[in-house]
Amino acid sequence: MNRTLTAVFLAALIAVIGYVMYKSDRADSDTPTTEATASPVPSPTASPEASATASPTTSPSASSTAPLTAAVVMQNTAYSPAKVTVKKGGSVTWTNNDSVAHDVVGDSGPESFRSQLLSRGQAFSFTFTKAGTYTYHCTPHSFMTGTVEVVE
Repeated sequence: MNRTLTAVFLAALIAVIGYVMYKSDRADSDTPTTEATASPVPSPTASPEASATASPTTSPSASSTAPLTAAVVMQNTAYSPAKVTVKKGGSVTWTNNDSVAHDVVGDSGPESFRSQLLSRGQAFSFTFTKAGTYTYHCTPHSFMTGTVEVVE
């Protein structure tokens, strides 16, 4: 009799744990995607799928071949890639693919920029109108840092 009760209890426990995990995964995938746009110049944003596969040029010496857009993904508590290069007038889009919230806060450079706290699936874009080197970080995770090189 005790073995039967134990088996029923374990089966019920496994079913409850499976249901909770299923609902948790569905809640993450049902999060709506919203977009934050930086001032002063609004710019287009990329989808999380496009951001994950984009490979921007990272060599500042190749200014004639620097792209007008770059994509950075926030995932595993890191910016990836950590350094991107765009032409002056180009934009960078950061997309949060992580399970925790992140932001993008400029530390140095000719222009300042700051996003709101971004949940999973949200994106932030900034258009750089002045050439130079920009460093940035994530406020909740100060070890997350990145660099944008803007070339003529």
